[in-house]
Amino acid sequence: MRIMFRLLALFVLVHAGIQAQAIVPRSAFVMNFDYSRFRYTETEHYLEVSYGIYPSLVTLVKEGDVFRGGVALTTVIIDTRTDSVVTSHRANMPVIITDTSQQSMQRALVAKLAYALPVGMYRLHVMGQDLNVPSRTDSGSLALTIQPTPATVAISDVDLCTNVAPSTRTTDPFYKNSYEVVPNPSLIFGSTNAPVVFTYAELYNLEQERTYSVDIRIIDGRGQVLKNRTRSR
Repeated sequence: MRIMFRLLALFVLVHAGIQAQAIVPRSAFVMNFDYSRFRYTETEHYLEVSYGIYPSLVTLVKEGDVFRGGVALTTVIIDTRTDSVVTSHRANMPVIITDTSQQSMQRALVAKLAYALPVGMYRLHVMGQDLNVPSRTDSGSLALTIQPTPATVAISDVDLCTNVAPSTRTTDPFYKNSYEVVPNPSLIFGSTNAPVVFTYAELYNLEQERTYSVDIRIIDGRGQVLKNRTRSR
């Protein structure tokens, strides 16, 4: 019994040492994701999938002066007509924190991946996994359709973003048509982290010599218009 007690005490000391060098979340692991569709060719669209992670929900281990962790992002797209996997992709999203203040830990980290898909019906499966504690996971599944772009004036999906700003950084993963477009996959906006709702959308089949009126509205759950802005383009 004395030997077992000593071994147990050693385990407790080692475990406590690890805990002292790590930030272990008290809440369940949560991953946000959203998607948008943009025209690519006449028969294909870009499916852009965005992922949002809060550092406070990721297990972080201290390495030198920083805390490191990460999330494994697995994306599977299934053609529902043939029940076949169109793409299966895994990517690691690093989480590196130098400032462990509440404001920094609650600031969402965003990643984005794009896939060219032909016209069809699909199901999108996404899973996130805490790399330091693989048992901590979150997942979701959504149905989506890729439709042909009509010959008349058309609009893409609307991205709700935390920032849209002019940019020349063409290698930036958030670069789109001379802008940095940072999506907000949580779709939550508020005074702390995302006080302003930025939007990004693409218009197709416009005539160059004509002026168009773009009407943007924010409507609440009761159908009431909260904000309305009209611009000429």
